[in-house]
Amino acid sequence: MGKTILYIAEIVTKTGIYCVKNQLKSLIKEFQADFVIANGDGATGGFGLGKTHSIYLRKLGIDVITSGDQIFFKKDIQEHLPKAYHLLRPANFPQGNPGRGWRTYTVGGKKPDDKPERSENIVVISLLGQSGFNRIHPSNPYTFLPNIVERAKKDADIVIMDFHSPITAEKATMNLYADGKLTAVIGSGSRTQTNDAQILPRGTAVISDAGRTGSIQSVGGFEPETEIRQKMLGVPARSNEHWDGLEIQGVLLKVGDDGAAESIEPFRRKVETPEGNRDD
Repeated sequence: MGKTILYIAEIVTKTGIYCVKNQLKSLIKEFQADFVIANGDGATGGFGLGKTHSIYLRKLGIDVITSGDQIFFKKDIQEHLPKAYHLLRPANFPQGNPGRGWRTYTVGGKKPDDKPERSENIVVISLLGQSGFNRIHPSNPYTFLPNIVERAKKDADIVIMDFHSPITAEKATMNLYADGKLTAVIGSGSRTQTNDAQILPRGTAVISDAGRTGSIQSVGGFEPETEIRQKMLGVPARSNEHWDGLEIQGVLLKVGDDGAAESIEPFRRKVETPEGNRDD
């Protein structure tokens, strides 16, 4: 029997967390999802992921939280990462960083130590691109990936990668490189859903960017006026969350018994702004 995997696009600020709280249960029921992955790189204030939000998002029903270049922006995540089985930092960060960049998970919440059937296993990889970042210098993802895939396929037929980069061209290149090696490559980092979901010739399902969860009528999830002023003047200012035009975005992935992708479909769901949080 195949698997249905729900991927929630990057959760940005507490507006994104609110969208997950409001919609995730109904989406799991609607899509009959077996497994839920979400990117949480901007969940805490739009920059990084804090320990409390990591735990809260797991309780809401997310099985695995992937991340990106901002994963260490919140200090409490460093101690939390090695203990948080559900949380992944990019695998190609420098050696010695806390936490893991890929793991084997199982449908139903069992750990691989319980020796579940191979057909119940799903490997999730978090990998970072090399373009568009000025604070970090990750290892080359193209030379890094084959070793992970070789090890991952000893545990599972279903191998899904979140490839985090703000550059669409870099993600398109990775998609072609990974074709035939993985079940799916889901792009994150641009916070804008792209219109290129497809299954490539060798069978890998891809999308350059799954989008974002939070305010869509915003600049990357933030209040537009402040962000535009920063662009115009070049003077840093505190970014503020924005509550207009809330959506939960992502993709739905269907996978066969052999681990091959059968379909990949983007989705968008509007979320009503709660009273008292409208930007007037």
